[in-house]
Amino acid sequence: MRTIIRLECVLFLKKVIIIDNTNHDFEVAQQLEVDCILVADGHQSKERLEATGAKVIDELQQLKTLPL
Repeated sequence: MRTIIRLECVLFLKKVIIIDNTNHDFEVAQQLEVDCILVADGHQSKERLEATGAKVIDELQQLKTLPL
């Protein structure tokens, strides 16, 4: 006789933020229903990133000054 034990893990997160540099990353954040900050340091223009409606910064150092 085999006994199958099922373990469930529940995480309680206060805040999840995806920080990345493409509009696709913003789309993923929307699907996950989490906040997103886009960094305009990749191959997509700042204007294209801003068109998503996400918070857009120019460089990662700016994260230090944002209220998260």
